[in-house]
Order: sequence, then structure tokens, then C-alpha cells
Amino acid sequence: MTGKQPYVKDAAVNLIYVADYAKMNAKSEEDRMIYAASATGFISENVYLYCASEGLATVVRAFIDRPALAEVMKLRPDQKIILAQSVGYPKNDAPVPWRFDMQCGAKRMPWPVHH
Repeated sequence: MTGKQPYVKDAAVNLIYVADYAKMNAKSEEDRMIYAASATGFISENVYLYCASEGLATVVRAFIDRPALAEVMKLRPDQKIILAQSVGYPKNDAPVPWRFDMQCGAKRMPWPVHH
């Protein structure tokens, strides 16, 4: 239910980012959307950084059946699904990007780059 891409079912974890508009002090719908998107971006980037440090693969996704997932999650109308993020183990044949390790310098990591 957390995504329409075929690999979603194989991910070890699928995170769903939900904004609770009832808890936001923003006056307009536009401001709520901006705050929710910004916060989701910050959180998902931290997940990317953690995954990079642990050799895990991750990708943020917007291709979600939001109404169906919201129903399964029993969300209120003022709770909005913003994005999903899959986290899992890289495939052995995945491209190997470079990352910088503060202690060891440049180092190859066995996780795919998702665009």
C-alpha cells in the first residue's frame, strides 16, 4: 500500500510522512503545505544521510495512492500524506557511488544512487 513501484514490496522499511494540519499554527492551506513539504524534506534527508553511513539504500517517493493509504492508516481529513521513503539493503549489482568518510577519506559504498 505504500507505493506503486515494484521494488516497494521488497524494501525492509517503508516510511510514510504524514503532516497533521490540525497541529499547525499556519493560517493558510498554502502555508501548511509549504511547512509540511519543508519538514518532510529535512527528515527524509536525514534518513538518506543515515543510510549512506550504514551502507543502506533509500529513495523518496511521491507515487502513492494517497486516498487508499490514508484509509488503511485511518487518517483524519486534516492529516495529509506528503511522501513515502523506502529503506532497504542494496542489490549486489547496483552501481557503486563514492561518498566521503571523515575518518578514511573517499570510500566506495555498496548502495545505489536513486534519482
